[in-house]
Amino acid sequence: MTKRQFIELIQLRLSENSIVADKLRKYPYQVIEKTVEAAYNTNLVNLYVRSNTYKSDLDLYTKTYPTVPVTSDEAEIPVTKLPQLPNNEALRYVADANNINNPVFYIQNYSTPVFNRLDVSSEMADDVMYYVEDNKIHLINNGVTALSSLYIKAVAPFSDFTDEEELPMPLGSEITVYDIVLQRMMQMRNPDQITDNNPSP
Repeated sequence: MTKRQFIELIQLRLSENSIVADKLRKYPYQVIEKTVEAAYNTNLVNLYVRSNTYKSDLDLYTKTYPTVPVTSDEAEIPVTKLPQLPNNEALRYVADANNINNPVFYIQNYSTPVFNRLDVSSEMADDVMYYVEDNKIHLINNGVTALSSLYIKAVAPFSDFTDEEELPMPLGSEITVYDIVLQRMMQMRNPDQITDNNPSP
């Protein structure tokens, strides 16, 4: 289902709800789109909270960025606004773009000095690792393999998808998003009740 089709589906279901149907007709499309966007992103955060220890359910909501260039051991995170999940778990998989079976391992940036003192660090001397800072992926040990580009699967917000792009929507998730949109629409004032407190002279 494309992003546009998903919004139209939500609109259709809202139009069948007698409580919000009148509001739906009066609010412009852009308002409905923003409401759906907020609900979609809220669902991602709720999913993280509800998921199991390994948060594997988030993998169903990823967008793939097959070739992200690396410059001076740094790569810009391709997501415009990465969902703020603990331990950068919105980045689901990072690997060598030329061999996606060769993963790059995540490490917290403040853990690097401690890790370097551990015995296991010598065993992973040839493994490329990364940490995230200032919306960038910083590579460690990249001198060994000299990765020039990365393959990234990340949980992307609603705004990162074009209207004609397929949304990662697992079966049944559209119902959850619809319920959130419905709750938000019920809390929104009817446009007829909104007055302009600063009328034009």
